[in-house]
Amino acid sequence: MQALIHVIPTLSSGGAEKVCMRLHQTALEQGYSSHLIVLSEICTYDIKDIPNIHRLPLSNAKNLDFIWKQKKALRLLSSRIQRIEQEEGVLAVFGHLDEASMLLQKLAIDAPVLHIIHTSIAKELASYRRMSWLKFIRLKRKKKALVGQHLITVSPSLKAETEQESWLKPLSIKAIFNPFDIQEIRSLAKVDKKPPVAEPYIIHVGRYAKAKRHDILFDAFQLILRKTPSLKLVLLCRVSKKLKKELARRDLTDNVILPGQVDNPYYWMKHAKLLLLSSDYEGLSNVLVEALACETPVVSTDCPSGPSDVLLGFHEDWLVPCRDATSLAERANELIETAPEVDLQAWPLREEIEPKRVLEHYIAAAKTAGASV
Repeated sequence: MQALIHVIPTLSSGGAEKVCMRLHQTALEQGYSSHLIVLSEICTYDIKDIPNIHRLPLSNAKNLDFIWKQKKALRLLSSRIQRIEQEEGVLAVFGHLDEASMLLQKLAIDAPVLHIIHTSIAKELASYRRMSWLKFIRLKRKKKALVGQHLITVSPSLKAETEQESWLKPLSIKAIFNPFDIQEIRSLAKVDKKPPVAEPYIIHVGRYAKAKRHDILFDAFQLILRKTPSLKLVLLCRVSKKLKKELARRDLTDNVILPGQVDNPYYWMKHAKLLLLSSDYEGLSNVLVEALACETPVVSTDCPSGPSDVLLGFHEDWLVPCRDATSLAERANELIETAPEVDLQAWPLREEIEPKRVLEHYIAAAKTAGASV
C-alpha cells in the first residue's frame, strides 16, 4: 500500500500541528501507511508510541528561506522521502505551513504534492506588512511556493477567500474540514466533575498574538465584569511578560487566571460558562469546534474565515462583528445569563469533521491530483 506523507515544520502545540498529528494517526488507525516528517526536533507531544514520525536533525525550523540552512534541510527531507518511496511508494505528500511548502516546491517528487492552507493568506500578509516591510517580503517569498500548486483549505470560506488571490493560479483547490475525534474530546472533558478552579469563568484558548486580538477580548471582558464582577477569564496560552504587563496595565491581574499551556484544555473548556473568540481572522478555528464538542457555548467574531463555517445552520446568532468589544460583551452576557444547551445532534458540521470522513476526502483529493500529474 502506497504511503501518505505529511510534512510540517515542528510539532509544537499549534492548531496546524494538532491537525497534522490527527490526520497521521487516523490514517494509521484505518490501516493506511502514513509518515509524518517534522522539519525540526521541536516537539511538545508525547510521540513515543506513535509510529512513523521522522524528526529531521535540525534544532528549529526558522530561517529555512536562508540558502545555507535551506540546502541542509532540502538534503535531509529529500533523503527521507526517497527512502519511503523506495520502500513503499508514495500516494501523496501533504505540506503544512510555509516552511514545508517552500521546501517541497523545490524537490522533484513523483507523487502529487498538496499544500494545506491553514489560515488566511491575505490577512497574514497584511499583518506582516504592518509589522515590517522586510518580514512582509520574506513571507511573500514563502507564499510564492504555493503558486501553481494543488491546494487544500481547511474551510469553505477560506477556499473562497483563497480563490480571490489571483496570483496563486492553483492547479486545483479544495476545501476539507479539519478532523476532530468528538468522542475523545468529550471523554477528556469529563475526567473530573469538579471544575479546575472554584470561581465561575469564561475561557479563551489561543496564542497571545495580534491576530487573536486580545485587546478586543480584554475590552469585552471589562464590560462583562460590570454585570458579573465575580467572573474570571481563563487564558490558555503561553504566559509571557508582555501578557502579564498588559493585564496589569488594565488592572485585570486579579480577574484573569493563567494556567499556561495545559495538557487537557477540554477539561477547562467543559467547565467554562462559555468560550470567547475575538480574532481578526482564522482558518477554521479549531477551538470553536472543540468547545462545542465539550457542549460549551461560544461567542465569536464573525471573522474571515472559519467561525461562520463552524456555526452555519446551528447558532449563527453567536457570531458578532469583528473588532466590536461591546457586541462581544453583550452577546456573552446573554449566554452567561441564559446558559443555553449545545445540542450536538443538531450541529450540521459534526459529520463533516469525523476523522475517517476527512481522511477519505484527503485521499480522494490526492488521487485526483495524481491523475493530473
